[in-house]
Amino acid sequence: MMVVEECAELVNAISKSRRKRVGIDAIITELADVAIMVEQMAFFYGEEKFYKEKERKLNRLQKRLLEGKE
Repeated sequence: MMVVEECAELVNAISKSRRKRVGIDAIITELADVAIMVEQMAFFYGEEKFYKEKERKLNRLQKRLLEGKE
């Protein structure tokens, strides 16, 4: 449940930033909290599978970005 709360806080900070109610530091703080929670969840559910899937998706994104430049 904590990961849901941390993600909600990040969304809230982004929304407030768009309305100029908070600065980038608030987003960075919440982003760090979410990243920590993601790492904890990866540990719990299986780091190897998580990092393999993350790498696959990053490679796919890189390919799409390179194709868009041509």
